[in-house]
Amino acid sequence: MRTRIVLALVVFLAATTPRVARASAITVLGTSDAHSCFLNASTRSSAGSSLDSCRRALSAQDLSTTDHAATLVNMGIILNALARMDEAMAAFDEALSSSPRLAEAVLSRGNSHFLRKDYASAIADYELSLQYGVKDEAAAHFNHGLAHGKARNFQQAAISYRRALDISPDFRRAQARLDRLRSLSLTKQAKPRPKPPTRQQPSGNGASR
Repeated sequence: MRTRIVLALVVFLAATTPRVARASAITVLGTSDAHSCFLNASTRSSAGSSLDSCRRALSAQDLSTTDHAATLVNMGIILNALARMDEAMAAFDEALSSSPRLAEAVLSRGNSHFLRKDYASAIADYELSLQYGVKDEAAAHFNHGLAHGKARNFQQAAISYRRALDISPDFRRAQARLDRLRSLSLTKQAKPRPKPPTRQQPSGNGASR
């Protein structure tokens, strides 16, 4: 089967975290279970049954190496949507064992780290996905900014949002995050500094001459 990357800026939600730009699902063409797995990943399905087609495809053992890795990534995307990050990372790692430079797997693994609040590991994977030539560079830079923001590295977060906007000027969420950082910076600068306490003069004890 022929495999290609489909570019789509789709997001999954975490209840207590910013929305992370999800890596694009990897297309497996045809009418197979692998293709159904791709469709479920593309629509960010969070139903547990969405994993069934992925598992059937992987257990059939009739996929090419490329399609096998793609199906693992798509299954991992669904697992992330189900907040089953450990299982998702295992799927991404297995995909990378056969396709070591599969950038979409690295980007999605970064999202798993982000959801687990391991921001240092997320940052490392987002940077690695860019080195490997991830197709949706704007998403990778945006996620990189989110992770730096969570780590309170606000200057680097702003740089990453700007890079996302350089690639995709209509990226509204990146612009909103950048505007928020600018607003916080201006608020901090405008906040009045507390006045130092007034020093009291010591009272004289001796009689004046």
